[in-house]
Amino acid sequence: MAAVKLSPELAIGYLRAATIFKKKNMSEPAFKICRIGLSKIDTKDEDRKALETLYMDLASKLGITLKRAKRKENISPPSSKRGKIEKDPLPNVDGTVAATDDPIETEVQTLPPPLPSIIHNFGTHSIPFEIIQEIFEYLPLKEITKCLRLSSQIRAMLSNNKFLWRDLDVSRHWSKVTDVTIASLLMRGRDQVRSIVLQNCSKVTKTGLKAIANSRSQLSLFELTFNRKVVPESIVSAIRSGSTESIRRLNLSGTGITDDCLAVLLEKCRTLEELVVSECAQLTDGALGPVIKTLLAHKQQLNDQPHGVKAGPIFSLKLLDLSGNTKLSDKLVCNAARCFPLLVSINLAKLEMATQRSLEAIALHCKNLESIDATGLTFNFIPQGGNTLSNSLLLIAKECTGLKSIRIAACKFVEDIAVNALTALCPNLEVIEFPTSANITNASLVKIGTRCKFLKRLNLSFCPQISDAGMVQFLQLQTEMNCLSSLDVSSNSRITDKTMESLKVYGYRKLQELNVSGCGVSGAGVLAFANAKREAQAQGLKDGIDAFGMDVWNMDRCSGVGNSAVASIRQMLPKCKVTANL
Repeated sequence: MAAVKLSPELAIGYLRAATIFKKKNMSEPAFKICRIGLSKIDTKDEDRKALETLYMDLASKLGITLKRAKRKENISPPSSKRGKIEKDPLPNVDGTVAATDDPIETEVQTLPPPLPSIIHNFGTHSIPFEIIQEIFEYLPLKEITKCLRLSSQIRAMLSNNKFLWRDLDVSRHWSKVTDVTIASLLMRGRDQVRSIVLQNCSKVTKTGLKAIANSRSQLSLFELTFNRKVVPESIVSAIRSGSTESIRRLNLSGTGITDDCLAVLLEKCRTLEELVVSECAQLTDGALGPVIKTLLAHKQQLNDQPHGVKAGPIFSLKLLDLSGNTKLSDKLVCNAARCFPLLVSINLAKLEMATQRSLEAIALHCKNLESIDATGLTFNFIPQGGNTLSNSLLLIAKECTGLKSIRIAACKFVEDIAVNALTALCPNLEVIEFPTSANITNASLVKIGTRCKFLKRLNLSFCPQISDAGMVQFLQLQTEMNCLSSLDVSSNSRITDKTMESLKVYGYRKLQELNVSGCGVSGAGVLAFANAKREAQAQGLKDGIDAFGMDVWNMDRCSGVGNSAVASIRQMLPKCKVTANL
């Protein structure tokens, strides 16, 4: 069949394929291939006659009677004595003439008319439609939509190929997306649509979600964010129509989803792996009440079974984002930790009513935790000394040794004791973000540099006790693995050219993002580092490695850096986005 795909206008490919099927006693597929070939090849093809002979031979073998359309002539047909027109007997497959009282035909199929000799689908060039479809599968949705205007043939081919419309992401055109847009895209994708992304599409209403429900698509990803016009019941209906077993990622941030609707979704979509419900004002602590009942009933069933029978968790959720929900407290977070023990990542940012109890519940139930954001949680001092955050982080470090990412911003309780415990018990940390933490000192930098050899991102902005001494030791200790790709030490006035010199000396060639805004660096220091990055990038290109360039460099509010230095850096690193509001 490869010859057919490469040259669908030649008869030789169809002839070879049909012959192979015939030798394997597969007459019906061979007959269909011949019929398709006769409809596509030109009458002048030298192998067309052989294909017609094989086609008629297979028809005879299958007991199919073929009829050919007779050519109309201007000569009037002879009439019989009775005045009726005499019909010429039709020729059989073997060439004999059938009698007028032949038995009833089993099946009648006409030979398809041949296509024109050349179909110019790209100017003067002719490309098989199979190859065109392969090309269009690499294009994004926006470009495929533009290609609908090329020609009527291309439009028909693209509209009828439902596999090209499997991933519908229209977030870039959120202001123009309406219910009609969704219905039109679903009409093309039909039951093959696998992902729908409608971020910030505020014009979508329940009519658009009804179209999604009627399509019966087995979605694996559905995102509808910051849309208050859609009622929660419409969202549930759109997902329950055909995606309860296939849905893996669900993002309903900024919508009016309620407790009852969220409980229904979790009950029906037990294979869900990622759930984002940030900034949903209608959610309360009772959202997981029915889920808890289901969990208790499941445990009771296990207790009734014979001993030794073990069953895994009934929910597969691995990522949960609850950030920005001001009505949620420790009750919901504790219930979530009990219901979803497979959680790998959880975001609790801006949960003002949550306390250290949430972190303790997560540590006790979610042993596979790798990422946590606890920005904005409420912590207190302990009368005997210390604070509740340090104790909670110590418990998380003991129970979740596979932790890779942690972020706690603007918290005065983040101290060197907590950082020491985290780095000692979680050596695989890759992301550490403690911005606006006034009690972190250079001692924490030394611990991080000594223990976290796989660190990729470090954010210690607005930490006034951080200085060049700690940064130099940290960078020197990190050179063993040299994995750091993002560094943010902005708004630390004690960071000067010594830090830039250390970045240059210790060869941080993989660094892609650097933020030194508000630091005490000078033009000479940043130029020296930029020159080192340019040389490292040039050497990497010679070695066939294009991974040593800078992507983002922020140096706002740096009084020691002049406009000429910024212009030179932009010339040295043309692909880097340099921001310098001096």
